[in-house]
Amino acid sequence: MRNWSVRRCAAMVAWVALVGCGTACTNFYEEAYLSLTDPALATTGTGSTTTTIDPGCVPAGSDKPIADTCGVFVSSSKGNDMTGEGTKEAPFATLGKALASANGQPVYACAETFTEAITLEQDATIYGGFDCAAEWTYAGETTKTTWTAAADEVPLYVVIGARATIQDVALVAADATKAGGSSIAVISQAGTQLALSHCDVTAGNGAKGVEGETPAGTGTVGADGNDGKDGCLNIDDLTGGKGGQTTCDAIDVSGGLGGSGTSTSAGGPGGNGQPDDGTNGLGGLPQKESGPSACTNGGDGAAGLTGEPGAGASSNATGSLTPNGYTGASGSDGTSGGTPGQGGGGGGGAKKCAMPMPPNNNAGPSAGGGGAGGCGGAPGKGGGPGGASIALMSLGAKLTFVSTTLTAKAGGQGGDGGAGQPGGDGGKGGKAGSNGGDMTSVACAGGSGGKGGAGGRGGGGRGGPSVGIAYIGEAPDVKGATITPGTPGDGGAGDGAMGAGAMGAAAMTQQF
Repeated sequence: MRNWSVRRCAAMVAWVALVGCGTACTNFYEEAYLSLTDPALATTGTGSTTTTIDPGCVPAGSDKPIADTCGVFVSSSKGNDMTGEGTKEAPFATLGKALASANGQPVYACAETFTEAITLEQDATIYGGFDCAAEWTYAGETTKTTWTAAADEVPLYVVIGARATIQDVALVAADATKAGGSSIAVISQAGTQLALSHCDVTAGNGAKGVEGETPAGTGTVGADGNDGKDGCLNIDDLTGGKGGQTTCDAIDVSGGLGGSGTSTSAGGPGGNGQPDDGTNGLGGLPQKESGPSACTNGGDGAAGLTGEPGAGASSNATGSLTPNGYTGASGSDGTSGGTPGQGGGGGGGAKKCAMPMPPNNNAGPSAGGGGAGGCGGAPGKGGGPGGASIALMSLGAKLTFVSTTLTAKAGGQGGDGGAGQPGGDGGKGGKAGSNGGDMTSVACAGGSGGKGGAGGRGGGGRGGPSVGIAYIGEAPDVKGATITPGTPGDGGAGDGAMGAGAMGAAAMTQQF
């Protein structure tokens, strides 16, 4: 153990010489790591209160067993937070209980697994890597204490003003499970000091982003046209069925009026659907005694157009870091709703009837009105960002490393953009009135209204990043750290290439 300690000390002396960060760095180094180079001067404490650590209480600096008087002991397998005393014979069961009872003394943890998310608000020193089956023998050279937390939780969160020294601990974040959730092993706020020696800090996989929503239902359905009136009953002319009446965002898309049934030699023509812009259904031709003798149905209105889609999240949108974690970039909502379908034309009306005999001039049946167009659907929502995989997140903390690895895994895929709401169906054309069996007098049906266009699709969210150290402020000093990023998340799908979200970033360190 002595030879191992000497090697560790020599490495740290060289580290201090290389850093060259002045008095502030040297003071932090002394408080965090002097126990490994000169155990007699090891200290820990909060604020201006400093407690000297006996050389025999430093695992890497002494061949002697750690005494009960050195600090607080914790074992997840043998400890008990209710009856434990924090001693080797009666350890606590959780790191949280041990830290709360330490009062400035070190916490000694068995090389076991602790599953708990801890918010550290006071200074702390944690030594891991003890073989509790062998009377708390220090085994940090070959084995570490594992500190993890439930999915979607951060194992260690260091609050403003706290200083933490951690040795021989593997901090492991579980894979995120909430949509768009990130996996972050450590968050250290501004005004904190975090020293990691011979630790492994590992993030899990970020989760896929929230899927963009498609608005419920459809656009407003167009009203049906009214049926024509029955003919061959008397000499009075019969008005055609009224077209279905619908307005979409102040745009009239009503169906055309059905043609009249008349007591003359020609029925009335059907009216055009609205709006009269060339894509509406045209009114049907009336029945005549000469020329084309048959009436025609009203024309169907044209369908509406699909709305403009939203853009995918850009690669320039890096996201942000806050005390709550990482927030990525969502895709844009669809730019516009679909346009409405056009109104159907009214059918052509019938001429006079041949029956009864004489005088052969009863009015024929009238035609059905055109169906109204359906309204366009609302645009879809943009997809959410993929969750990040971040080993350590610094909000301006002072970080120091000795022989520590930081590993990120896969960022989450961005959420797909939501489809636009379907447009409303067009109304049905009205039926022609009955001729009572007089096949010499026939009216026609109204045309159907066009279906409204679907709303524009939302853009895809950006893929989640995979970063060893994500930070704000000045770049951290990474001497003594081995950093391995993972795979960035793919962007979420949208409407074509412009609607797809950008892939996330992968980096050893990245500023946000």
